[in-house]
Amino acid sequence: MMADRASKRRKLSPPSEVSNRPTGSAVSSSSFSDMASPDNNDVELRENEEGDSHSIDDGEESDEQDFNDGEGNSDSQDDGEEGSEASELLDADVEHTRHVKEQQKTTHTPTTTRAKPSATKIYSKSFKTRVEELLTRIPVKTSKDASIEALLRNMKDIIEKIREQEPMSIDKAEKTLLKSRKIIIPFPHPKPASNAQYKLGFAKPAAINVVGSYALKTATHVSDRITTIDMVVTMPSSLFTDKDYLNHRYFHKRAYYLACIAAEIRDIQKSPRVSVKYTTLHGNPLLPVLLVEPLVTDAGSDFAQSTCDIRIIPAVQEAVFPLEKTMPGRNSVRSEGEQTPTPFYNASIRVDSSVTSYLKVLHGTAATSPAFKQACMLGRVWLSQRGLDSTLRGGGFGNFEWSALLAILLHSGGPGGKPVFLPTYDCSQLFRAAIQFLARRDLSKQPLCAFTENELPSSGIPMLFDGRRGLNVLYKMTLASYRALSHESQTSLRLLTNNSQDQYEPTFGTHVCEPFMHFDLVAQLPLPSLGLATSTDNTETLVQHKALDIHSVLTRGLGNRITAIDVATPSCAVWSVGAAKPYISQEDVLTIRLSLDAHNAARVVDRGPAVEESAEAASFKEFWGEKAELRRFKDGSIIHSVIWKSEEPAGLLQDICIYLIDRHFGQQAAKFSSFAYLPTLSLLKTNDATYRASFDQVQTAYKDLENTIRATKGLPLDIRSIHPSSPQLSSTSLQCPLESPGQPPADVVIQFEGNSRWPDDLRAVQMTKIAFLLKLSDLLTSSDGSGRNGLLARIGMENTQSEILNRSFLDLTYPSGASFRVRIHHEREQVLLEKRIADKTAPPPAREAAVAALADYKRTFIKRPLHTQALTRASTRHPALPGAVRLLKTWFASHLLAPHILSEVIELLAAHTFAHPQPWSTPATPVAGFLRTLHFIAAWDWANTPLIVDFSAAAGAGGMKSADYVQLRTHFAAWRAVDPALHRVVLVVATDSDADGATWTDGARPSRVVAARMTALARSACAVVRSKGLDLDLEALFKTGLREYDFLLHLAAKFAVGGANGGANGMGKTRYKNLEIARVEAGEDATPAAIVSAFVKEMQGLYSDTAVLFWDGNNGGDKGVIAGIWSPGAARRRWKVNLGYPSAPLEDESGKEQGSARLDRMAVLNEIARVGGDIIERIEVRSKEH
Repeated sequence: MMADRASKRRKLSPPSEVSNRPTGSAVSSSSFSDMASPDNNDVELRENEEGDSHSIDDGEESDEQDFNDGEGNSDSQDDGEEGSEASELLDADVEHTRHVKEQQKTTHTPTTTRAKPSATKIYSKSFKTRVEELLTRIPVKTSKDASIEALLRNMKDIIEKIREQEPMSIDKAEKTLLKSRKIIIPFPHPKPASNAQYKLGFAKPAAINVVGSYALKTATHVSDRITTIDMVVTMPSSLFTDKDYLNHRYFHKRAYYLACIAAEIRDIQKSPRVSVKYTTLHGNPLLPVLLVEPLVTDAGSDFAQSTCDIRIIPAVQEAVFPLEKTMPGRNSVRSEGEQTPTPFYNASIRVDSSVTSYLKVLHGTAATSPAFKQACMLGRVWLSQRGLDSTLRGGGFGNFEWSALLAILLHSGGPGGKPVFLPTYDCSQLFRAAIQFLARRDLSKQPLCAFTENELPSSGIPMLFDGRRGLNVLYKMTLASYRALSHESQTSLRLLTNNSQDQYEPTFGTHVCEPFMHFDLVAQLPLPSLGLATSTDNTETLVQHKALDIHSVLTRGLGNRITAIDVATPSCAVWSVGAAKPYISQEDVLTIRLSLDAHNAARVVDRGPAVEESAEAASFKEFWGEKAELRRFKDGSIIHSVIWKSEEPAGLLQDICIYLIDRHFGQQAAKFSSFAYLPTLSLLKTNDATYRASFDQVQTAYKDLENTIRATKGLPLDIRSIHPSSPQLSSTSLQCPLESPGQPPADVVIQFEGNSRWPDDLRAVQMTKIAFLLKLSDLLTSSDGSGRNGLLARIGMENTQSEILNRSFLDLTYPSGASFRVRIHHEREQVLLEKRIADKTAPPPAREAAVAALADYKRTFIKRPLHTQALTRASTRHPALPGAVRLLKTWFASHLLAPHILSEVIELLAAHTFAHPQPWSTPATPVAGFLRTLHFIAAWDWANTPLIVDFSAAAGAGGMKSADYVQLRTHFAAWRAVDPALHRVVLVVATDSDADGATWTDGARPSRVVAARMTALARSACAVVRSKGLDLDLEALFKTGLREYDFLLHLAAKFAVGGANGGANGMGKTRYKNLEIARVEAGEDATPAAIVSAFVKEMQGLYSDTAVLFWDGNNGGDKGVIAGIWSPGAARRRWKVNLGYPSAPLEDESGKEQGSARLDRMAVLNEIARVGGDIIERIEVRSKEH
């Protein structure tokens, strides 16, 4: 009976028995109920339509469905249907082929194209449709509008009723506010002298307006950000003189005016209970503003329950200061002999002068262009997802700049002052046009001057100049932040112009600015270690200047090793109105983020000027210090250079950064700088020099083997091709090839030239292969067994129970330890197998065996060699790919999922990140590639979307065409039509050379349970990455909990990792050397991993309807356990003979049998313990008997 259960195949359920619930639902309420991590920032902007995602926790049916569907657990499925299983499996493949042909026919018939949208459209919904759905969800819809409006009116009344203050000296103004109101004036640096000749006063505002996104109705809710309502208080012109734009006079008078407003709002008794604080406008230290926040303690207030703050911004009337006096090229901070232009200072004045004017412009544009507001909202989402905003820290390009850009280009900017954009554009077109403008026009080299006939000269900084208001809209942007904006725009533009890929999700649905997702290397530098003055009111300016200096030094020092660098300053300070502006805190840090160039990051030589170039050589030596030295290179040149010793790209970049920080910013700064995750990365040992050297040796041995076989004379036929077919030969195997005992040989496929003398019988073909391998073995070795280059050859057998599967291989081993397993590919086998399948007179079991044999043939001799070659080519183009694959395999093994998912599927998941990196750049480090792959797994809706990997794009070729994607999705639709309950194919994984998509996942590998577990773990890992930020401990992602499992099989010490007999080698080494040699020659694989693997496979075959076993695929992982969960479907069944597993009768409270049976779990565990013998040390039961 056990043998019958072991050989029993899963049966496909007819569509009428299938539930349409999302396939990622929880495995069982008692085991995997808390796997999912729902707090994913990306989910908020993803479409929220039924069936579009597979949340792990939203089971719409009972949790038993995951095990019951197609597992033979219903009574009707157990009664006498086993005889038809073979024909049903065969019919499923035939049905899949029929669906593919029907879909392709529909695709190529113009009159019926709309009849099958799932086959003819690459995505079920167009980008435009999904954008329209997004626009219905993101606008701020607060039920507290009335309370907010009331508060705004109250604020307006308070400000208008402030009594006028006669002009007074600066010293008197400061003392009066401090003594009577406990208010400190937020003077920007430099503070005015106490004996300054000008005076400060307060008068009734000329106007009070609500501006910004709240007034324009373009405010959006992205993540949990607070909505800020801007209230502009326009100061009367009577307070200013014509010369107040000079030497910070305007900003000093502005600060006093703001302090008077702060004092009144804070002290007025009738105002709502709010908190009043100072902050700066977008981090500009010249423009302090007032921040009014609801008090959390005032729970009964509608304003407190809202998610809004009010920002009060003093402004000045537009005509107070003439445009020509505050143009970007003018100097407004006069000092003796100093005439340097002050563009930032001048722009800060123009910002205050143009607030009301821009309010009118934006409202006027919204009236003439119906899609303007929606395009503004799309821009807000796009910017927010990329961490870009109007603050100096956020790059200086945010919501206002986006809206102003659209408004300017809708009115001007083209030849002859004509509009660049048409007002008839819809929101999607307007958004695309703006992205295209930012991506293709370099405003640092080709400034745009709108509403003016005068052209401004290029100054090396980005320039979007509004001539009517005299403002460079991009005045807060540095060249580095503009390059970052341009890069993001170019990435999005490539997406928006590629109709064959998903455009919506990477553009709007992905939180791009996660530091470990966006950058390859992240470091932190404490501000106190930089030696900045800690008791100055010029903190923000000093920090900005220091950040620019660090950016400049690292950019020069790292050179082409990096593609982008970002030095982020601390967030804008917020401080009490009764306190001075805070100084540098011990916790404040500069964050340095680097994107690496994968091909140059490991460069260890920095070449400088030649010895004859004295000026350049002096600069080079001054910059590098003691590291600079003269060297003669192979080409005979003698040049100044710097040599580094690190072997890892990340470690090399760390060494360079620390040295440069030490030399240019002090020893303390270098001492306290820290690089995220580098200490833990070395502990994983998946990308160190030992691994690379080992893989290089295997590659060298393979090339030698290929040359040796091709040079061998005396073979019956010439060699047509020799192909690698193993992760060892693509540098992606988890175990180090020459350092891991028990590692299987690397597979190699040989194909001979065609010949008509090959037999037409499958059994005879297998016998002929054996003869060829014997001949090859004889030619490669001499009579004593030692061959060319020390080769050892041994013939082996496999699949001995079948006459139509490949039955032979030849193992070839080098003295270095490199071992290869050679199989022969004969293309005639495919034709013979297809004939046997098509033979309707053959019995169903024979045809089913032929179907399985054909799938194995294609997988072994066609698909796996192609996969290995494609992965090797991609690894050449992307050096970080092999390391990312090994990290991902380590992650799957650590969480006990590796045996359920073929190695090729894991490799394709990682390759997808490099072939389709959008919305990021291609990863340049293994850790970045690994984390982004986890992000993809967490968001992948595998029930409704196939995984498509375009290796041609990863290798730098043109990539797949739209028609290719349509074909792959046609196959996906066919699989889902044949198997809607996902009993046979759960993950559809296709490539440009494998359109079927089920090569590596057919036979429920993985099952729905395992796929749901994979998604849940990836979501949890992404949640940890987000919550920990730069404090992430990478090793924490590789630690799995065991509390979700129902029982644990603890392995004996000698079978576990690090066991008594040598850990991974364990039983592999015997006590006596002659017995070890005899075991190897006999082909016996007795390593602990092999023994445990054979045991688990046998138990899973015997109890496939009863339990699911999880282990790491090696030796039970660092915990030395095999974990299991019970099938809920086997908990209670109608009793009958031959139920298929150990059972016990169910009794009611009186002890009377109910005619039903339950799974006897203890009996199953006892059977497992009996079969396991010495392998099992103990069994831990975690769930009670039901």
